[in-house]
Amino acid sequence: MRNVVFGLGLGCVVSAASMLGCGGGTASGAALQVSIYPSDRGTVNGRRLESLARQFEEQYASCTAADTISIQGVAPQTYSAEGCGHMVVYQLQCRQGMYASTCSWSPVADDLMARAATDMSCQPDTMDMQPAAGMGRTVMGCGFTATYVLQCQGMCAWQLTSPVTQTGVATGGNTVTSGGNSAYIAQ
Repeated sequence: MRNVVFGLGLGCVVSAASMLGCGGGTASGAALQVSIYPSDRGTVNGRRLESLARQFEEQYASCTAADTISIQGVAPQTYSAEGCGHMVVYQLQCRQGMYASTCSWSPVADDLMARAATDMSCQPDTMDMQPAAGMGRTVMGCGFTATYVLQCQGMCAWQLTSPVTQTGVATGGNTVTSGGNSAYIAQ
């Protein structure tokens, strides 16, 4: 069985075998790390989050067995999926049928790497992403760096919270100027 870790808050970690049973998982064999949002414990379970990981992996087919997909609750029924060089936020949408409810995951915030690639005039596969405070991420590429934070108020969106600055180290071989990049939110 592949490596799956479920973070259930307060430092408690439960293995996949006790949470999901045998089988399932990602097609590529990528490791899966999951953190369930506290108020979702009755609604969102391990199987639903594993299905989100498979949906994310199908959308970004660059995952391999060496990768880790991290699913983290950021708001009620809203989860970020990060790995394989991408980060997308999804929301669980359920509708009540005659006998049961039907639920599916829908993206609510665009891929952060695609957004940063536009802001930095850089190819996403030449960029690197690192965690920042809270739901923030610092993205570096083509000699530039920028910090983004995920803001969810109804809908979620990545907000640029720092100016795109030149780092002096070009990773993509492109010559880029910082003029004309997206506005940022001062905190």
